[in-house]
Amino acid sequence: LEKNRDTFSKDLIRLLHGSRVSLVHMFFKSDFEEMGFKVPPTLATQFRSSLDAMMSELRGSEPFFVRCIKPNMMMQPTVFDRQLVLKQLRYSGMMETVKIRMVGYPVRMVFANFMKRYWMMLSKDMKDAPPNDVNKLLMEKIVKRIKMLEGKDWQVGRTKLFLKEEQYEDLETKRGEVVSFMATKIQRRILLWLTRIRLKRRRAAA
Repeated sequence: LEKNRDTFSKDLIRLLHGSRVSLVHMFFKSDFEEMGFKVPPTLATQFRSSLDAMMSELRGSEPFFVRCIKPNMMMQPTVFDRQLVLKQLRYSGMMETVKIRMVGYPVRMVFANFMKRYWMMLSKDMKDAPPNDVNKLLMEKIVKRIKMLEGKDWQVGRTKLFLKEEQYEDLETKRGEVVSFMATKIQRRILLWLTRIRLKRRRAAA
């Protein structure tokens, strides 16, 4: 491959171009003519530059790894081998990981993200709390006032709220209902406003 072909140093090209063997001289004639004052980068230099660029990109991002599971051994599409997939999940430790997550608190939300997503479900005196200024004590007070989390097993850390999967699903379901209700209410108000405008125009035209 062209990208794996290392470059010759200028001294080596000059040496081979000045060879008395005509075949060697002919091979390196074009390299000698193309050789300028700038030193071409070697393969090691190119590899180092590529590695530095990759490391800079990794430092500025949050990489995560995806575990691949083979659906079948025939390497064919739309073929799912249940036993093969189950065996891979067991040997890779995924089943134990899922069990641990279910026993613990798989949902972990930063206070600010929780406030921004579920503000419509909070009591009136809590809705005005700035999301980025919520501390542990205030978060505990807010969660205790959410009826569906009352008496449930949740924990408040220093910067995050820890919930069970069931509690998170209940919150999402309730949020969907509240958002749908608010959207319907807004639509009703807009339709009422448009109807009044049409009625005024008809009366003015009459």
